[in-house]
Amino acid sequence: PDYISSHVLPLLLGSLETGDFNCRHGALHAIGDICVGLKDRLDQISDDLIYKMNYTLSVLESRGSFRGSGGDEMRGAVCYYIEKISNAGVKLTSETIKVWQEFLNVCIVNPEQFVGVQALSVEALRGFSWQYYTESNPEMWSHIVEHYISQLRHEFTATRVGSALALSVLPGCVLSQDTKSLLKLLTPCTKVQNKSETSLAECRVSAVKAITNVQLVCPCNSEMRAQIYACCWSVWKTIALTVEET
Repeated sequence: PDYISSHVLPLLLGSLETGDFNCRHGALHAIGDICVGLKDRLDQISDDLIYKMNYTLSVLESRGSFRGSGGDEMRGAVCYYIEKISNAGVKLTSETIKVWQEFLNVCIVNPEQFVGVQALSVEALRGFSWQYYTESNPEMWSHIVEHYISQLRHEFTATRVGSALALSVLPGCVLSQDTKSLLKLLTPCTKVQNKSETSLAECRVSAVKAITNVQLVCPCNSEMRAQIYACCWSVWKTIALTVEET
């Protein structure tokens, strides 16, 4: 562990500034995995290296890492990096938390991203939100929830799916501010609004995942639980009818 933290990590962080795309991509994965491995020994990592970990996104942007055909691959690698850094509990500045949140937002709701990037960003958001969202910043929570809720009726399917999946991984401290209203907004997303949407099962299933997460992490009364079960039953019936028709 001493050699890894004092020799290997500095080399990997330095490689993020090289012109080799594959080297930068691999370094992100390696740094994230090393931090998880050193989770119980993070005090062995110098403050200078922690600082550099906080600003990897800025370094990559300055190198044009998100441009061109490899941009999505690099975004996926950054999502993996954020997930592992979060799981390790590396100390982040408030500025870094804000920048990384905005990065994940783009990857989750941007319909131009590949599905793989969206899935990686949702998993990154899970670890990131549970690790760094605290009860001392309710203003930040409301902004995050409002952002994803506002995208639930977006014209692009990928955006609706991503927003619902984001709500399906957020912690209770974020979602419990107004659970009843959140369920009210999610419920229509589980239903077929017109015949042209009968094949968009992914959107409705994602909404059910979000509602299920609300039940698991937020206090729900009997009325709310009944609403949740009704949503799940409605989606099941719609899928069963679609299968019968085909």
